[in-house]
Amino acid sequence: MTFPCELNRLFPRSWRWAVKRLLKLPTGQLGHQIDEVDFRHGSRVILDVGANRGYFATNILLKNPLAEVHCFEPNPDVFPLLAKQCQLLGSEGGRPRALAVPLAVGAEVGTAELQVLAFDAASSLLAITNHATSGWSGVDFTLRRTTTVEMTTIERYASSASISSAKLLKCDVQGFELEVLKGCGAFLDQVEYVFTEVQFVPLYESAPLWDELLKFLFDRGFAPLSMAQFCLTGVGKALQAPALGRRGGGAPARRAGWVGRRMVEGCGY
Repeated sequence: MTFPCELNRLFPRSWRWAVKRLLKLPTGQLGHQIDEVDFRHGSRVILDVGANRGYFATNILLKNPLAEVHCFEPNPDVFPLLAKQCQLLGSEGGRPRALAVPLAVGAEVGTAELQVLAFDAASSLLAITNHATSGWSGVDFTLRRTTTVEMTTIERYASSASISSAKLLKCDVQGFELEVLKGCGAFLDQVEYVFTEVQFVPLYESAPLWDELLKFLFDRGFAPLSMAQFCLTGVGKALQAPALGRRGGGAPARRAGWVGRRMVEGCGY
């Protein structure tokens, strides 16, 4: 027998927000894209790369209470807040529902220099560009300091944590997304969905643009599902957006026209 595992299907939004307030959880939303992920079957593992304070993990667990979320956050200023949030999310079957991991994720194991910005969600292993500072003119992107952080790969972590497959890999790492995907190695074949930020202009130095990143996923067997929640400049120029892809499925012709159609719809043209 299959039980509904998404809180969205059980309670209206007002009730879900009331539960969040009662538990003192963030009230942010994931957007409709995550509703396209089928949590009813397959792996329960979610890999949250670039977890920040744990907002994504919190909302994922409200949608799928049986999930097991591994949250990666290398920023030493933010990690204690993430760890506290993961502890608040409790356990299921004797295992933490969300596990905080104080590591950066990339294409190889080692160390890297993290640029810690005043707006900590924009901190990155890459230097920020004028496209970002002018695109979000009201945000404080002041570089506070650089700090050396430990880096792992998804392939290495999955092996050490005895993870054989994952339902969803989420990447929000300020231009380093392609490096995270490259570091998945053969394990990427065991990931069902990828939810990643893509950039339409170089917001960080040497960061790949959307077409290079989506081509990498396409070549690894992922069919695009949606792109939405575009961040736009004041004159309507797209800066970035989250894209969702699923392993397999979809005819080649459908895939070919997907990006242009979704971009037009997302920008409101």
